[in-house]
Order: sequence, then structure tokens, then C-alpha cells
Amino acid sequence: MRRDICSVTQCNAFQRIQYVLLLPIIGLYTVLFWFDEGRNNKLLVGPVLLLCLLSFFYSSRHIIKSNAKNLALWAAILFVGWMSLIDVTLGYSSAAIRGFLIAILLVTFFPKFLLTDKLWAFLSCIASVGLFGYLLYQGEILGLGRGSWHINAIPLSTLSASVLIVGCLLCSVSKDKWVRYCSVIAIAFSFATVMYAQTRGVWLALLCVGVSTLWCNRQWFTLSRLVGLLLLSLVVVGISSPFLFERFQQTLQEYTQIADKGNLNTSVGLRFQMWDAALQLVPKAGFFGLGDSHSQVLEQLFVDNKVDEGLISFNPTHYHNQYLTVWVKLGIIGLVLFAFFFFIPLLILRGHTSPYKKAIIALMVLYGIASLTDAPFLHASTIIIFIFTSQMLMHRHFELVQED
Repeated sequence: MRRDICSVTQCNAFQRIQYVLLLPIIGLYTVLFWFDEGRNNKLLVGPVLLLCLLSFFYSSRHIIKSNAKNLALWAAILFVGWMSLIDVTLGYSSAAIRGFLIAILLVTFFPKFLLTDKLWAFLSCIASVGLFGYLLYQGEILGLGRGSWHINAIPLSTLSASVLIVGCLLCSVSKDKWVRYCSVIAIAFSFATVMYAQTRGVWLALLCVGVSTLWCNRQWFTLSRLVGLLLLSLVVVGISSPFLFERFQQTLQEYTQIADKGNLNTSVGLRFQMWDAALQLVPKAGFFGLGDSHSQVLEQLFVDNKVDEGLISFNPTHYHNQYLTVWVKLGIIGLVLFAFFFFIPLLILRGHTSPYKKAIIALMVLYGIASLTDAPFLHASTIIIFIFTSQMLMHRHFELVQED
């Protein structure tokens, strides 16, 4: 690892500042999880810029050049470049652009070998415990409903599910007891957070992650392991049953409202309206998209009696579907660039298998399914975690392949 440092002088300087270089990573698993969406990513700007400066002057240029050769990184740069162009001309989400830029700088200048299994497991543990405690404080002590939390429940659940995947990976590949203990704690509290947040889209995404992971590891299963997995699943469902039953009852009531009374002003009904409206806006988006002017075009649809007043009153900033939102706001070009950015890890990792590759697939399934009912790539926090986690996993995958 130390061969990445150019000289003895640089090596000594690097050893002195390597803990400073970890500040953005520590912030990633504390600030992003414990502060609201409006502030958390902005608080990372300073540490990330400091990382860039220190890494540029004190670490080997080889590290930066090696990171910059990553095709997935260039796919992210192309996509954020298109977003920035649309933002200048038509308007777009500044939080999404800032999230991509922070993530790109972070993975370009951060020496990945500094994030050891022990540190990653510990940070995942701290993030999951802190976030669950924060939710309990918001929900039980302050008595706030999930719609009144200082952190949006949907990206919060996606973040927790991402930590859960990392925890499962570290617990399975590491033989270190400290790593395993921290990983188990991270898994338990991340799962508890996802269940407590009661986000149906992320529940569905996690279910799909579980099914896809079991399929990818089907050769591992024996009869005794299948029985053990079944018992574990029954215990998990039993523990989660209060949340599942409450959300099931609410969903059933909303569908009944839609079917019997035509009431589309519920959570599910509004999503149906947004998807329908987005499909009507897609032909108008063309190659370049509508940017922030989509709201004016949406109002024209209301004037033409093509959408309900309830949707206009809701004033959606996105359409609770990442793919439709990108198509409407960024056009066909934006949709193609987004697909290239999202699926490029599969192209890069083809031909070899490892636990890290399976974890990347699990992360992609999580975000891909969650994108059907939300827009995780419009929230800076979920953007940063997705890019950073996938890059770290790819780095470890190739290290393992080279060792073999």
C-alpha cells in the first residue's frame, strides 16, 4: 500500500495528515445521517475541499491518477455535466448537482486504502445507532409523525438500507471479531430504522435485495441452512409485524379510497397522479428536457383538465419516480446518461465474481427499485452514499481479483 506514496518525505507528511484525510469519511457517516437534508451535504463541502488540497500536495499523484481512470467516475462526471448545463439554461436541483460534485471529488482524491474494514464497520455502527436514536427522539420523545421529522423519511430509509448492505458484506467477509460485532450492530439498527421509518418503497427494494442475494448465493444453501434462514425470516417478520401491519392497513385504506370514492389525494393516489402527469410531460421533454419549467407545463395540463387540482396544490418538485423525473427534467439525453452512470458498474465488473461484486449488485437493486417510487438521485445524501459505497466496493473487488 505504501508504495503509493512518492518519497520518504511525502510518506512522513502523509502519515501525519492521513487522519485529517479521513475527516470527510467520518462526516459522511455522521453529518449525512444526523442532520437534515438542507444542511447535511453543505457541511461536507469544507472537509472535502480540504481533502482535495491535502491529497493533491501530500499523497502520490498515482492515487489520484488511478482513481481518475475509473470509467464509473467519468460516467458520473458526464451526467453531472449535463445536469449543470440544464441548470444554467432551464433550472435544476442544486442539491443533486452538489451531491454529485462532492461524491466525485471525494472518490477522486481519497486514498481508498485508508478506509479499513475496522473503520468502515465502526462508522457504519455509529451511523446506524445514531440515526435510530435520532428517530426515536423525533417520534417517541417529541411525538412527531414521520411527515414532520427533520430528516425526510424516504432518503433516510435508503441511507439505512445502504449501511445494512455494507454491514452484511463486512460481517460475511471479515474474520476479525471487532468488525463482525460492529457489523452486526449496524445491521440490527439499520434494519430497525428502515422498519421504524415505514417507507414502503424501501421495504420493497430491500425485499428484492434479499431475493437477488439469495439467488446469487444459491449454491451456498443446504437443507439445514434453508431451515435456519426460514426460522430467521419468521423471527424478523414477527419483530417487524407492528410496523408491517400498520403500513398494510394504511395502504389498504388508501386503495379503498381510490377504488370506492375515486380519492386520489392520498399518498398512493398522489403517486398515481404524478406518474400519469409525468407520462404526459415526457413527449414535451424532447432531447433536452424541461428543467424546472416542468411546473409551468404541469399547470397548463391542469388548465386543459388533464390533471387534478390536488396535484397542482401538492406542487411536486419531482414525480416520485427517478426514471420519469430524469426523462421529464433532463430529456432523452439525460435519461441515456443516467442509465450509463447507473449501470456502468455491471459493465466494469463483468467476467469476475466476488462478495464485493454481489454487494454492488445488491446496492444497485436497492436504488433501482427504490427509484420506482422515489427519486434517490435528487437527494444529495443518497447520491453521495451510493457513489462512495459503490466505488469502495469496486476498489476492493479489483484488489481481491488481483490477489487471486
